[in-house]
Amino acid sequence: MPEWKRLPDSELEIMLIIWEARGQISTSDIMQRLKKKKSLQLVQNSLNRLEGKGFVRCEKIGRLNHYTALVPLEDYQQLSQQALPEFRQQAVCRTD
Repeated sequence: MPEWKRLPDSELEIMLIIWEARGQISTSDIMQRLKKKKSLQLVQNSLNRLEGKGFVRCEKIGRLNHYTALVPLEDYQQLSQQALPEFRQQAVCRTD
């Protein structure tokens, strides 16, 4: 298994949303679940970086991009040695 570096908080927040989706999730759904609103461009840039790092796969369905996690949360937790519970409490995702 590869050894990953800790993701920046902005990318980790997006990955937590993707992991919680447990399947495909669109860019617009990701934006709705962010705790703090971010620009579409910023979210797309983060998703492109995550795809480049091999964390997510992007699939275009119709006119929307859908993202699926390629790295399981448990693998990331083990290999990054990151304390995700503390970050998860700070980055509680919106569900409305």
